[in-house]
Amino acid sequence: MTFTATDNGDCTATFEIVNTTSSDMNDVVYWTGPDRPTEAPAFGKDEGSEVALTSTVEDGQPTWTGDKKYARGYAPTTATANIDFTSVAGDGDTVEVAYRMTGLERDDYDNTLKTVTVTGCAAPTSNGSLGSIFGS
Repeated sequence: MTFTATDNGDCTATFEIVNTTSSDMNDVVYWTGPDRPTEAPAFGKDEGSEVALTSTVEDGQPTWTGDKKYARGYAPTTATANIDFTSVAGDGDTVEVAYRMTGLERDDYDNTLKTVTVTGCAAPTSNGSLGSIFGS
């Protein structure tokens, strides 16, 4: 199982999980702001994080939540989510995002903390005032 986050240049990032297991409950979680971790928190200690997306399993395959069966070697399924960081951008042009995967069978994925710099968050500059339109 692999996971990534890619900056889209418009104050959004695309998170992706490629899953080859029966786990339909692995999450990619993320943090922003000054309290985001700089090292991976202990397993299960993801306070203050937001869920970006959850792993999916190909239709018709047994799943952990439905069948209580954990298996490897499934055909890869890809889950993606586009997250908008405009609300946390503040006055800056970029947002630093820390993210990692959580879930079952930690041997099947990298649970280290990763980062992505989300760009394109600066407010557009004004090319004039509306006063000339409204006569002010």
